[in-house]
Amino acid sequence: FFSRLMADSGQPAPPPGPVSLDRDLFRQTKTYLGVRVPTKECGSVVKVLGRNKLQGKGKLRPVLEDPEDSARRIVLLDVAVQENLPETVAQLIKERGLEVVEHKVELGYEQMTADEVLRQVIPAGIPVPSSFEQVGHIAHLNLKAAHEPYKFVIGQVLLDKIPSLRTVVNKLGTIETEFREFNMELLAGVDDFVTEVRQHGCIFRFDYSKVYWNSRLQTEHIRLASLFNPQDAVYDVMAGIGPFVIPAAQRGVRVVKGNDLNPNAYKAMQENVVLNKVHLDTFNMDGREFITHVIQTYMNPQSEAFVGASGPGKDGEDSPTTHHFTMNLPALAITFLDAFAQLDELPHIQKPVIHVYCFSKSADPAKESVQQVEAVIGRPLPADCLIGSHDVRNVAPGKEMMCVSFRYPPPAPSAAAAPDEQLSKRQKLSE
Repeated sequence: FFSRLMADSGQPAPPPGPVSLDRDLFRQTKTYLGVRVPTKECGSVVKVLGRNKLQGKGKLRPVLEDPEDSARRIVLLDVAVQENLPETVAQLIKERGLEVVEHKVELGYEQMTADEVLRQVIPAGIPVPSSFEQVGHIAHLNLKAAHEPYKFVIGQVLLDKIPSLRTVVNKLGTIETEFREFNMELLAGVDDFVTEVRQHGCIFRFDYSKVYWNSRLQTEHIRLASLFNPQDAVYDVMAGIGPFVIPAAQRGVRVVKGNDLNPNAYKAMQENVVLNKVHLDTFNMDGREFITHVIQTYMNPQSEAFVGASGPGKDGEDSPTTHHFTMNLPALAITFLDAFAQLDELPHIQKPVIHVYCFSKSADPAKESVQQVEAVIGRPLPADCLIGSHDVRNVAPGKEMMCVSFRYPPPAPSAAAAPDEQLSKRQKLSE
């Protein structure tokens, strides 16, 4: 597979089928420049050389036994010819009377990095995969069509070179299922998708093939959790396995409730509550039904389950409770905002703070994401209701994931009601 380049153009010739990994083909003898050092002086010499010594590659160490003298060691240098020795190294050699030698080393697959191996396997013109998401013991790649003949080699090389991996998978297609799972194929390792991830002191255990998880959101998980105060109440409409609600409960928020429609995510969230020894209530409901349930049950002062208008704050003093809804389903979450329209008919219920996620392809994503919210709720967000539009991360060229945080605004007074309202004010003044 090393000769699959077209000699005249330098472009890769299409391989007839999947490429296999033959580790023996990587064996080679390489000559390095080094210095012969008495064993007892080796530590001090290495310290002085610093980054001028050969940096360790795989299992190739920069300090080797001298095959000609057991009382000496050979320290490999990071230069190819003696004339290119840095002045500090040349001075060290002169002062200590060290001998410069050429040392042959038998190298193989074991001494090469994953990138070095893949650059030899994958033809020029096809980019070597440079990043992947690691979820516990699972490496999740998103390979391009050009990688198709090399995908199993890529998986095996990563498995060989990264000790913490036991499973390597490739994403197939986009996430379009109701429960946000994505199709994947096993490239290398064991067929085991039950994994465990630790983030900011929390443990999350789940079946990666049955629930949604994105390790790139760990900063966002803790950012949002830090906005909640002990006296608050947090309701996660699309909680998944619990990456928002469990940190919130762990930080001492007094009322935390997580909901997810996916029964596998709901089950994993329950397990993670136990693993993290936190208290929160879990639900397996449709998002709109959950919003209605929360408003009618926990936010309604007339309900027996009303959480209360206040609670102990950070200083232990009684402080007003803010009700927070989190909605992390960027492709659809904004469409669920219509479920809050019922608040217009319930003036006795405190308006909640909503943190809703969405995607924006606009040149001004902060402004456009707010406009998305306003379009669904059917009214502008006044300055005193808009808390902020936070850019979470870039998910693709020209596409941002945003989080709009706002207090649900009261309905604007209708034009018909305005004269009556003015009359009422005049009557009060005359009285």
